[in-house]
Amino acid sequence: MFLDGFELDFQFLAVISILVLFPLQLVLCFYSRRVWVKLLPIAAVLAASAVLMGCLIASEGWDLLLYLVLLLLCGILLLTCCVGWICFGVVRGIGRLKKRHREGE
Repeated sequence: MFLDGFELDFQFLAVISILVLFPLQLVLCFYSRRVWVKLLPIAAVLAASAVLMGCLIASEGWDLLLYLVLLLLCGILLLTCCVGWICFGVVRGIGRLKKRHREGE
C-alpha cells in the first residue's frame, strides 16, 4: 500500500475516496431539502479540479505526472457523485411511480 513509506497506492486511495464520497452524496441527496447542499460534494471536487488544472498548467517536468494522476482521481470522484445522483433519481422516480400507481387504483 505504501510506496517508499509516504505515497499511497492510487487504487487504494481511489477506493477509499469512493467509499466515503458515495454514501455522503446519497445521504445529502435523500435528507437535504436544499439543492445547494446536495451539490456541495460536486462543487468541492470541481474546485479541486480547477486548482489542480492551474497547477498542471504552471508545472514542469515530473510534477505534470502528479497533477495528471490527481486530476484522474478528481474525475473518478466526480463520476462517483454523478452515480449517487443517478441512484437518487432512480429511487425517487420509482417512489413517484408507485405513489401514482396507488392513487390510480
